[in-house]
Amino acid sequence: MRTLKKMVSGPRCAAGYIRGIAATLRWVLPLFTLFNSSVIPNSSFAQSFNPDTLNIPSTHPRILFTSATDLSRARTWYASNATTPSAGSAIDQAYVGLMTQNATNCRNAINLVLNDPEYQLSPQLAQAVASDAARWIGEEAIVTYDWCHAHFTPTERDTFKTRWNNWITILNAKPWGGRWMEDNNYYWGYMRNSILMGLATWGENTVSGTNKAREFLMHGYATRFLDWMVAYYPHELAGGVPPEGTAYGRVMFDYHLLPFLTLRSLGEDPFNRLRFWKESVYYTAYSMTPALTAGPSGPADCVASRTWQQFPFADDERFSQCGYSGLRQADYSNGMLTYANLFADRDSGKLARLIRNTTVQRPSPWLRAFFADTAPANNFAFNQLPLDYFAPGARSVYMRSAW
Repeated sequence: MRTLKKMVSGPRCAAGYIRGIAATLRWVLPLFTLFNSSVIPNSSFAQSFNPDTLNIPSTHPRILFTSATDLSRARTWYASNATTPSAGSAIDQAYVGLMTQNATNCRNAINLVLNDPEYQLSPQLAQAVASDAARWIGEEAIVTYDWCHAHFTPTERDTFKTRWNNWITILNAKPWGGRWMEDNNYYWGYMRNSILMGLATWGENTVSGTNKAREFLMHGYATRFLDWMVAYYPHELAGGVPPEGTAYGRVMFDYHLLPFLTLRSLGEDPFNRLRFWKESVYYTAYSMTPALTAGPSGPADCVASRTWQQFPFADDERFSQCGYSGLRQADYSNGMLTYANLFADRDSGKLARLIRNTTVQRPSPWLRAFFADTAPANNFAFNQLPLDYFAPGARSVYMRSAW
């Protein structure tokens, strides 16, 4: 039986705290025992999915900006919210190239993806346990292929597909980051890459009679998400707490966004398949410190950089860094921006917007452009939430004396 995690904020006397624990455990322990005694079934949790029913465009771009309307809206927004791309970031360069129709930016992105060592996976990939680079740069590389497709030469497209077909095939077959690791950051990175590669190369990626685009899309979405992740959800993910903690667990707020938003635009909405997305907004709120907080190095070291923090657990080597705020990093920022828009009329969406505005988050510009982000005013308050929150998948209880 796993240790019950307790997050408590605000002043509370010892007696009152103990009474609160006792009262909560009266209803938590039966659920706690139930979920710990559950066993994930070995059989496939089959879900219906036919990629042929998706409205995948025959032209590019396809990822995120799947229609002329999406692209026009984004370019209109960008005209008033232009960014300067980082010279060493393929996705930054590709995004600006797409928004401005600037061939130079796309050429910069293509050169990075094809020639820069940072964008190549290890020659020993087949022997490696896993690949950090695959989850770090997979999205950037595949998005560049899609957003700057017209600026690749035919030979460059073939080179790109040959490399990434090989890399994704190898990684999809690895045990580490595969089945039974549905809460793992490598799993989510490989799932993302497989779906994106399937969408980006759809109709143009057949090798020796094998439709690699279809193979990748079916593995990434039908197998990894619909069969494996959906079956895994009630046992570990129900309640929205990322099992890998406040550092590595953050990828569960971001890695899925581009492929899932794209699928949603094409006629298949992954966000309706699980409650995890809405629940993760509540977890985020309950995990927050009750005020701007100095890092554990002490107020003397961090007095000028108090930030909104989360109570840390599991893999978190960043919390001890003075002034660091995970809630303001791109992953949490992108998740809250997305959920604020997708669930705009629900409390989860309103809460996501409140978290975003409270912590002054910094989402990626391509997501802001996609949603034509205007950061609307809050119409929800933290004190509208109960003081307790239970996440049955993680067996975690969060309690506050006040908001």
